[in-house]
Amino acid sequence: QLRKTLGLFSFFYAFLHFTIWYWLDHNLSFTMMINDVIKRPFITMGFIAFVIMSFLAVTSNQISMRFLGGKWKMLHRLIYIIAILALIHYFWHKEGKRDFTVAYIYAGIISTLLVIRIPFMKKIITK
Repeated sequence: QLRKTLGLFSFFYAFLHFTIWYWLDHNLSFTMMINDVIKRPFITMGFIAFVIMSFLAVTSNQISMRFLGGKWKMLHRLIYIIAILALIHYFWHKEGKRDFTVAYIYAGIISTLLVIRIPFMKKIITK
């Protein structure tokens, strides 16, 4: 239940982030948004992460779990890819400013969380 709540909160944050970017940077112009996604690689990474995360948010319910069966778990493992894409998005965004301090902190946190999820590491930690 905690992971579901954190996941949906993360999607809510990503949705707000996307909406503000789409509204303030592109005046809700779909064409301008797509051009930006194509032109700037850090925007591309963030957009891909957001699109994949949208699928996870939409399928975070009992009906989807029953409908998708075993594929639901496989689909929701995409969160690991999303975390890496979001990290790349943030690093590339900060590259222009040469300000990586916070990006390194996020990378450390995400790396730690990903390592903990590796099956053999779970066994070592739980002993």
